[in-house]
Amino acid sequence: MGRTFLVGGTLVDGINPARKEVTVVIEGNRISAVGSQAEVARPQAQDKTYNLAGMTVMPGLFQCHLHAAMDNIHSYHDLDMRYPANYLTLVAAKNLELMLNMGFTSAVGAGSPANIDVVLKHAIAAELINGPRLCACSQHLVTTGESLDYMPSFWRSGLESGFGRICDGPEEFRKAVRAAIKDGADIVKVHATGGHGTTLSTDCLPITADELRAACDAAHERGKKIRAHAASKAGILLCVDAGVDLIDHVDFLDDECIDVFLKNGTSITPGAFIVVRTLSVMEAYARRSEGEVAAGRDSSSPFFSSIAIDKSEYLRALDNFRIFLPRALKAGVNIVNGDDFAAPVAPHGTYADELVSYVEDIGISAKDVIKWATGNAARFVGNNDLGILSHGKIADILIVKGNPIEDIALLRQRANLMAVMKDGKFVHNQVEALH
Repeated sequence: MGRTFLVGGTLVDGINPARKEVTVVIEGNRISAVGSQAEVARPQAQDKTYNLAGMTVMPGLFQCHLHAAMDNIHSYHDLDMRYPANYLTLVAAKNLELMLNMGFTSAVGAGSPANIDVVLKHAIAAELINGPRLCACSQHLVTTGESLDYMPSFWRSGLESGFGRICDGPEEFRKAVRAAIKDGADIVKVHATGGHGTTLSTDCLPITADELRAACDAAHERGKKIRAHAASKAGILLCVDAGVDLIDHVDFLDDECIDVFLKNGTSITPGAFIVVRTLSVMEAYARRSEGEVAAGRDSSSPFFSSIAIDKSEYLRALDNFRIFLPRALKAGVNIVNGDDFAAPVAPHGTYADELVSYVEDIGISAKDVIKWATGNAARFVGNNDLGILSHGKIADILIVKGNPIEDIALLRQRANLMAVMKDGKFVHNQVEALH
């Protein structure tokens, strides 16, 4: 089988400054050479050559906060009561194929019902469906009365396989983590605070230190990772102390949080995009004189839990991100991208909008944001064969018309995504071969 030559593009490799007029050679599922045309071997008759003039060749992107089985929900009720799990599996498969075709060749789950992440991971590996490399996540492990324990008790629904699994006390958390790993989860999700669109206030700590530590210990003793929803400073510090590997949202991080992230090697997924988009939706409602989005019930039943949405809190979170995310970046915290896509303000397919938001709304450089979605994400999952384009690495590649370092908004439009390669094979390609 011949090699693939990608000739004359601008190389954005996830680590180094952009290089122009670069040739990338793929042999099998690996990159066999990267350099100028003079530095690499010439193509032979059996090889295929693609001219990437005016294009950028870069590593396939990661999405590190995946809820593939969420069908652009409008309420917690939609999570478990709208569709059965087998239907949600098909929804998730469709979302994963969309994600792959948009250049996201790897993803890290952030909560999944009915073991759907694990099933899809194996289906992708067996080439039954198309999708990114998937780090499969467990259900959300939450305590009684927390966000995903939203149904009134009189329903007695018994949805043990839904998005949330209820745990109370260290032993229940330990058992739930072990069960999730037994069933194939690569990463386990817990909720350490309210806030950021949940039913409880940001300052609420619905899990105890002993419960969280038991969950972390159980995951680590089996060689797996654990992630946690945490918006408040107190919750963030609780997570770091317990040993959480990836903290989602970190709305109110500060310098003390940054110090402990570095000391403990903790990665973070800010989720600032949802904050920005939620504020824009609130403002749109206000402009239509319908008032701001207010906390409301999830259904017509008065017994459902309310979703906590506070515009002033979102504004404070955005201001905080503008100060402390640049500081975290400068300090060397391992920041990765990913947000709650499938929420009303961020439907599936808008994944690149998050990257644009970090540049335009928070003030991070496009180069750094791309590194969050490539090299930093690969570092978190522990796969140094991904996230960079260099000799010997796996050929997960995105080819973009134009240069996203100069205009990251190019990644938003599918028309600009000229080709996507996963494991050395094109899954989407609009670039014509020269021969």
